[in-house]
Amino acid sequence: MEGNHRMGMVIIESSTGSLAEYACEVEITECEPLPDGRFYIEIESRRRFRIIHSWDQDGYRVAEVEWIQDIMPPEGTSESETLLELTHNASESVQSWIRRAKEAARLDQRRLERLVSVEAMMPSPRDPERFSFWLATLSNRRPSERLDLLRIRDTTERIRRGLIFLRAEEQGCRIQ
Repeated sequence: MEGNHRMGMVIIESSTGSLAEYACEVEITECEPLPDGRFYIEIESRRRFRIIHSWDQDGYRVAEVEWIQDIMPPEGTSESETLLELTHNASESVQSWIRRAKEAARLDQRRLERLVSVEAMMPSPRDPERFSFWLATLSNRRPSERLDLLRIRDTTERIRRGLIFLRAEEQGCRIQ
């Protein structure tokens, strides 16, 4: 592979059949050729963007994008302290959830390995935006639900939704 190994990953909106307005830049971290000519790839999300305009070029879909980040409360304000406290509490809840999930998966080596890997990737609660996206990956969400989380620019709201999804998954239900 050549270049910076980065590309945009966009879903198709099921309601319209067109590209979603919000998407992620991802980086290919592993790329292995398979005997049948396909490739096994692993990717990591790097940053979000909003598609301003897209077109086809040389067989690829390309776009002009606007990079986006959450709108964070100013440092030192009560809102920023509340966000840090929420993130810290969510971190403790997630660590407890992971412990219970690992105990429940002790006979399922594959699931146990995935949980250990997920736990190792947990970002610091001192970075609420990054933590909120990591939290959102813990539950198995439909593409439309993931897109909703990607659109949100309020870290507090994303953490709250992530915790709701995680609790629902732990109880064996799914919010429709």
